[in-house]
Amino acid sequence: MVRVVIPALVPPSTRIDELIEALRGGPRPTAAPVDPDTAYSMCVVGDGGRIHDRAVLTALDWSPGTRLRTRSTSTALLVVVPDRLGAAEVMAPGYFRVRVRRRREVALHVGDKVLLVGYPRHQLLAIHPPSSLHAHFGDHRHLEP
Repeated sequence: MVRVVIPALVPPSTRIDELIEALRGGPRPTAAPVDPDTAYSMCVVGDGGRIHDRAVLTALDWSPGTRLRTRSTSTALLVVVPDRLGAAEVMAPGYFRVRVRRRREVALHVGDKVLLVGYPRHQLLAIHPPSSLHAHFGDHRHLEP
């Protein structure tokens, strides 16, 4: 039988916070603070192109009866602004509908989840359909687990 002698455990002479920082590999980047003048939310497109999110509509101060104009952009997202001649209207429970023509322009379907980004100071709502989100964030399958 062979006996192995284990040397005595000696605490390191370096401060613990320096050791932890060395293990981490240096300071990590931090996320930029969120702009307080931006309202974010997600919703599922309902029947007839229904966009329902009270929080964003409240942040934009779009009450029932507000008329809205919707347009699509070259980057496959929808931009919604108040317009007294707009084809859409905010309804009482806090929703409005995006017409089928506009939804087709950006490949938006009933049941899709969308990112809503409201800019109250500019009275503008950006609706990011799945195709726009994929274009912005791309394919991450190449990342290692």
